[in-house]
Amino acid sequence: MTRWLVILDGSTDLEALGPAGKVLQAYADRAAIVEASGAGGLRAVTGVLSVTRGVPDETVLAKLDDGSRLFVEAWGEQEAMDKKRRHGEGLDWDAPGFDPP
Repeated sequence: MTRWLVILDGSTDLEALGPAGKVLQAYADRAAIVEASGAGGLRAVTGVLSVTRGVPDETVLAKLDDGSRLFVEAWGEQEAMDKKRRHGEGLDWDAPGFDPP
């Protein structure tokens, strides 16, 4: 199963995505993170503007309100965060060489 960012046009609600995938997170019935085996079933749902694993193009983003746009931008940051490594990542907070909080 893959996670997809789905943008709706407002003519339908998130429940319409149910047969095509499992909604994991959503914002205001316009944007959702959906787990599905493929994008084809999601794209076939009436009212779907965009299905992507990244950030949709600017024409889709322009149709969103500020809150939905922020949700989408946060989704887009996940790839950068997956690659980010911090000094001491995964160590106990009191590991030698580190100061406790």
